[in-house]
Amino acid sequence: MRPSLIALALAAGLATAACAAAPTFRDEERGLDARFDCLRDGGLLVSAHRAVWDETTPENSLAAIRRTGREIPGAMLEIDVAMTADGALILMHDDDLERTTTGTGEVARLTLAEVRRARLVDGAGRITSEPVPTFAEALAAIKEVGGVASIDFKIEGDRERLFRAVVEAVRAADMAEAAVLIAPNLEDARILHRLAPELSLSVPIDGVEDLAGLDPTKVLAWTGTREPRPELWRALAGRGVEPMFGTLGRESVRRDDRFAADGDPSEYADLVHEGLAIVATDTPAAVHSGAPEAVARAGRCLRG
Repeated sequence: MRPSLIALALAAGLATAACAAAPTFRDEERGLDARFDCLRDGGLLVSAHRAVWDETTPENSLAAIRRTGREIPGAMLEIDVAMTADGALILMHDDDLERTTTGTGEVARLTLAEVRRARLVDGAGRITSEPVPTFAEALAAIKEVGGVASIDFKIEGDRERLFRAVVEAVRAADMAEAAVLIAPNLEDARILHRLAPELSLSVPIDGVEDLAGLDPTKVLAWTGTREPRPELWRALAGRGVEPMFGTLGRESVRRDDRFAADGDPSEYADLVHEGLAIVATDTPAAVHSGAPEAVARAGRCLRG
């Protein structure tokens, strides 16, 4: 980890400890919709890309889920779900195993047993002792740390089959009040809403008219990674929809690096003032350091 990010991580840890005794908003009667509504009053929910905290935590791993969930209570843990040849659900971003594990081969052509023989590699290229987790294991770990699962689909073949399998697994884990399904597009958002009307969705939204045919109380609006869109964010908030924005992505658009470069990532707090409710990031520690009050507020909203 770069020295500046080490400092940010330490600052984040201190901020977490300082917030531990803060008053909470927890209410057993409030569903996930109402807890997301709370974000529009100055909260900034951290969505950790592939659940990663830093280079020591392999992406889409139980170690990453547990570390990030402990460091930022109530965080959203974004994970990628794929299906093996024998129909098992696992966490994997790529079509094959090569980049993130010691294994080889395409996920869709391998059985669960074959995938599980591989070991995950962390962000620095070190081999760990951790196998590729199953989706059920990941949901259990997210429940354990009190986070929110943000579930992306790695579709190979029949997308509705994967959608149905994921929805069934979320229901079986009793995670409906702690899970968000990421819709790749508006068409898939409507399919997912039909399959699981009780679940929240992250949906790509370019204007409020894109909400047509969806229940806005179930929608988190993904507004991309290129440029902040305060006017759209305010319009969405006016419709009861929480706006999302990504500071991650390709180097040409990735703000995470730019915000952390001078050791003062207060630009994340600026995004909150512009109306942002949820930020997708590769550097959760930097967000925590740059907007500690807003992140703490979100933690109270989502977890208590």
